[in-house]
Parts: sequence; C-alpha cells; structure tokens
Amino acid sequence: MLSLLTGDWWKAAAMRAGRTAAVVALPYVPVSLNSENYLLLLSVAATGAILSVLTSLAGLAEVEGAEQPWYFSLLSRVVKTVAQALVTAVGAAVVLTDINWETIPALVVSSAIGTALLFFTKGAPEAPKPALVEAAPVTIINEVETVPAAEAEKPEYPIAPDTDGR
Repeated sequence: MLSLLTGDWWKAAAMRAGRTAAVVALPYVPVSLNSENYLLLLSVAATGAILSVLTSLAGLAEVEGAEQPWYFSLLSRVVKTVAQALVTAVGAAVVLTDINWETIPALVVSSAIGTALLFFTKGAPEAPKPALVEAAPVTIINEVETVPAAEAEKPEYPIAPDTDGR
C-alpha cells in the first residue's frame, strides 16, 4: 500500500484509467453523436476511469515489480475491464427495469475486444512481449567449395529397358 504514495503508482493508474475510459466509452460514441448527448459519453468515460482507479487500489503488478506471463496479464486485464464496463452500463440505470439488456452483451464484448487489441498493440509493462514465432537455429557455413562446370563429373544414368521388347 506504500506504493500508492509514489509517482509511479499514479502514472500507472492514470494510464490504466485512460485506457479503460476509452475502451468503455467507445461503444457509446455513435449513440452520443446521433442524439448529441455528450454528457452520456463523458459520464461513461469518467465512471470507467474511476472504476479503474478503484480496481488499481488492489495493486498494480507493474509498480510492485511482479512479472506475469503475458496470457495471465491479458486475461486479468480483460476480466477487469469487462467487469468495469458492466458496472458502468448497469450503474447508469435507476432501477433494473431501466437497463437496456439487449445492448449489455455488445458493450461487454466490445470492451473485451478493445482491451485485447490495446494489449497486443501497446503491451503490458508487467508482462514480457509474447513471441509469435520461435526462431529456428541457424548454422553458418564459412566456406563453400565450388567446381567449374567443365571439370564436374557427369553422373551416369542407367539406361532404361525398351518397353516394346526389343
């Protein structure tokens, strides 16, 4: 918890909050542009950022110096962002009947895809970059002996038997 007082923690938390705000607010952009309800877009982005900072209070692996496998880091980020997007979508309603349940799966799936895309394009500081292709060992040959074509032995080919019986 002492890391909460450091600049590194706040920088990492702000980076995560910015990414979460963008990923959670992205599905709301078309709705906001069509109805000119920019307050909805800003409130969704702010709620996502606040939820991200609250989630970061539990600990940030990149600040604590813990290295995780890339697949665990990806899964952790996707699950957290999906939960934050779900709380953001449900939290805007006063009662459960006000929630548009048909849009919730699209919002949640788009946040998962957005988080995964950000992970693979920007990476995660707590996870080493995944190697997509393992390099094969290479043998270096220093000298190659060449023989001029005139001096090369010509291979002898066996003569095939006649097929018409002669």
